[in-house]
Amino acid sequence: MTGLASFVEPAYGPRYLALPDGRGVTVRICGPAGCVVRTSTDAGPDRAMQRAGRVADLSFVDFRHLCGCDPWSRGVLRVTVTAIPSPPETSTGDER
Repeated sequence: MTGLASFVEPAYGPRYLALPDGRGVTVRICGPAGCVVRTSTDAGPDRAMQRAGRVADLSFVDFRHLCGCDPWSRGVLRVTVTAIPSPPETSTGDER
């Protein structure tokens, strides 16, 4: 999916990622200056922002990496978010 991403305050940590599907979703997020692979840590953006085209809330660090700019000067960034499927569960051989 393609849409807008914003950033959260640095206090949320360098790996913060909020996606509409909630926690535990691994994705590749690409912007004009690069890509990152992250697993979501929260649900978001809020519904009103989703209706306005927001697809993710990023950490300050990731936003800066993806845009190659000062986040405070941009506010939002166009990104592409691609889900990375989880590997299938494997048998441990202990099932009986």
